[in-house]
Amino acid sequence: MAQQHIQLITGPLDTMHPVQSFLELRMAIITARLATIQSHIQEKNNDLAGVMTQISRLQMQGDEIERKMGTKKKDYKHLIQVYKQGLTIVQALLRQAMI
Repeated sequence: MAQQHIQLITGPLDTMHPVQSFLELRMAIITARLATIQSHIQEKNNDLAGVMTQISRLQMQGDEIERKMGTKKKDYKHLIQVYKQGLTIVQALLRQAMI
């Protein structure tokens, strides 16, 4: 998963459509933040309520960006899928940590 994050952040942006490029970058940042949260949850020494708040905020931002981006281009579709996969993993880890 970390390799996918690096590719998302270092991959080429669409210079013909700066708004879409900005949205791609924002989505990649959210995905990277989810990966960071994942590692924090796995350390098991965090305030889980605070983590839950961060996840909810990132999910709202990611969902809003997804609506703006749409899934017309293959690259955007992949970016959105990676974001959703990261979100699912973090939510599952949070549930496990709360047990």
